[in-house]
This record gives sequence, structure tokens and C-alpha cells, in this order.
Amino acid sequence: NNRERVNAVWDETVEHLRPLGVAKAPHETMPEFARRVGVDAAPARTDLEGLGGLAVAANYGPDDPAEEVVAAAESHRDGVVQAVEDMTTTTDRLKDQLDPRPLVRR
Repeated sequence: NNRERVNAVWDETVEHLRPLGVAKAPHETMPEFARRVGVDAAPARTDLEGLGGLAVAANYGPDDPAEEVVAAAESHRDGVVQAVEDMTTTTDRLKDQLDPRPLVRR
């Protein structure tokens, strides 16, 4: 369903932020996380906040989101990914991909 697709886009976007050294705290809502990250990652702020709003609406709205909402979420994700790529080096991103710490759950 589209609700799950929007959530998957959100999760994927959060993963793409790892090279910046940010992670969502368990107590943070999606919009709170987006605002916090947006302070340090200004180029990603608008897209991240937009995606956070879509994800909240998808999760708490009465109906399954329309295809257009999924497309908008994907567009916001793409904007965040581009911003992260612009703010990091290829080496930063490769180090993050090779870092085993995210695989270890506490």
C-alpha cells in the first residue's frame, strides 16, 4: 500500500543522512527530526521537512495516500540525497557504507 511506500521512502532518506553523522532519536517525531537536521544540513531542510510532513500525513491520515503523495515523497527524497551528495565527499559516503556499526543493534 502507499502508506508503506511513503514510510519506506522516509526510512531510505534517513539512511542517506548517515554520512552527515545524524540519526533520528527514538523520541523524535519525523517533523522534529527534520527540523533538527535542517539546522545543520540547510540544503536538505526544505525537502526533509516536506517529506516529514508527508510521512506524518500518510501514517495518521484516515485513507491510504494517493500515488501523487508517493511521487512527492520520492521527489523530496531525491532532493535530500542530492543535498547530502553536495555536502559530503565520495570518501565520506564510502566510509559510511563500509561502517559496520549500523548493523549492530543494542
